[in-house]
Amino acid sequence: MRIKCLRASILVICSLFVAHACETETVSPVSDVDDVAGKVTDSSLSLFDSEWILVDYKNAPLTTDLKYKATLKIDSCSCDVHLGSGRGFINVYSGLFKLDEKQSLVISVDDLISTLVGGTPKQNAAERKYFENLKTTKSYTLAGDNLALHFGNQEVGYFVRKK
Repeated sequence: MRIKCLRASILVICSLFVAHACETETVSPVSDVDDVAGKVTDSSLSLFDSEWILVDYKNAPLTTDLKYKATLKIDSCSCDVHLGSGRGFINVYSGLFKLDEKQSLVISVDDLISTLVGGTPKQNAAERKYFENLKTTKSYTLAGDNLALHFGNQEVGYFVRKK
């Protein structure tokens, strides 16, 4: 009987997880995202506790079918290490983001882990690139509902706040 309950619990958890991973997003299109390196442009805005949706990259633009698919959420914490999580192009992920908020710097992204659901070769490649970029994030720029992450490989990821 305990095994049946355990199996049922696992099945429920897995189905909830899959349902969350398959949800579709509706977002407003980005009208203008500037590539400005440096500081937060409005101190009343917050990077934290909002869901951010990847719109595109500066140097290697995403194809139309991949835009608005990957997400990022960074939870606020009273310390300088914050939990980041979201959905790649296929899998959900999480990791620790160490930030210097005064300088808009990302000191490190550690322990980035994800589920291991497979997708198309195109989705798999896009997700690998996204996770590699996240791991090398050096700084961010926040302007209204637009977020730019500046990666260590000179790439910039443009995000929009989910409404």
